[in-house]
Amino acid sequence: MKESQKPLIYIILPVFAGIALIAFFSLLSSNKGREIPPPPADLAQKESTQEYDLGEPVEDKRISFYTLPGGLDEAQIHDIKFYDGAMWLGTDKGLLRIKDKKITQFRQFSAWPFEWVKDLTFTPAGIVVQTYVAQGNTGGTPAGTNIFDPKTQHWKQLGRNALAQIWYDGALYQASSKLVKRMPENDWKADVIVQSICGKSPTSLSMIAAAQNLWIVGQGSTLRQHASSSIGCGLTRYNPADNSTTVFHVKDGLLNEYGWDIAGDDKAVYISHSIKDNTMSVYNIKEDKLGAYAVGGSGNHISVSPKTIWIAKATPSLPLRRIDRGSGLARNFGAFSPPVEGQAMAEETKEITEGTAPTEQKKPEPNEYVSAIGLDGNQVWIGTYIKVWDGPKYTIKSRLGVYEDK
Repeated sequence: MKESQKPLIYIILPVFAGIALIAFFSLLSSNKGREIPPPPADLAQKESTQEYDLGEPVEDKRISFYTLPGGLDEAQIHDIKFYDGAMWLGTDKGLLRIKDKKITQFRQFSAWPFEWVKDLTFTPAGIVVQTYVAQGNTGGTPAGTNIFDPKTQHWKQLGRNALAQIWYDGALYQASSKLVKRMPENDWKADVIVQSICGKSPTSLSMIAAAQNLWIVGQGSTLRQHASSSIGCGLTRYNPADNSTTVFHVKDGLLNEYGWDIAGDDKAVYISHSIKDNTMSVYNIKEDKLGAYAVGGSGNHISVSPKTIWIAKATPSLPLRRIDRGSGLARNFGAFSPPVEGQAMAEETKEITEGTAPTEQKKPEPNEYVSAIGLDGNQVWIGTYIKVWDGPKYTIKSRLGVYEDK
């Protein structure tokens, strides 16, 4: 063999490596911006809508409760919003519209299957929602950001899931590890405007628009660790006018780095931290000051009207609290009477003591929690649920309630 000649292997390997690189980058190029194809028209028409009658309510604690028909009461209500003369619910069984006591159920599971619909955001082009594929009791697999057009009753996928979103000043803002801006005239392209939210990988976020700013709270760790003030995301204020960002922490007056939910208006922004914290943080817009709210009470979901604050306390004995913003007077709503009697929560089942007959054992009443709050004028709408256990598994039983706040 001459010195100038190389073994065949030295010639073949670079060739195969080049082919592999070409194939790899071709695959990346083909997947870039790739959208899941829409479902066939006949499947969309057959499987996406169904109608029911709302029925009559049952009074409980001055709240009128509706049990949704057609198996819809087996779905947790995640979101309650009002748009175009109708009430819209994001549930474990799709998007629901309630108008004139008629329920219309919209689902899409023929091409990109999803059941859970959360975080309803209304835009001129349609309703942008976060969707998930149901995975039993363990949670849902993200199925992307989707937009639903109420006129055509069709769905379109916009991109990956976001942890929080809001429509503000002609644009859709979505927050996850980054804050992005989408505009319909730009084909909903996601433009990154803040490179890092939370300073870590957030696991949950909540966002509102108030006083010409976007306000974001959340957590960046597990629920088991949520009592620690070191794992939360603090309070982020983003100003779209000058693209500036300010982050507030405990040292700035925030009660806990962990924020469960946020609500507010041009007067104040309120942050609920968790069921373990009995006080909310409040940012006074006029005084430009962050601190503790004077009236006790914190929890999970929070909604604010010009006169009141409503808190879902995630405590079955006191599931709902109303606070008057003017006087500071608070009212607690006692435990609701669940629609399913005699069902025990698995973790609360008591052992039978020695010498006690099995027939004498009393099962605890099921615990009913508030999962969503929506305000419409003087009407306060809530979604509630209980877990009906069957061994290690459970099913959901939910109700839709309305309270006339006179």
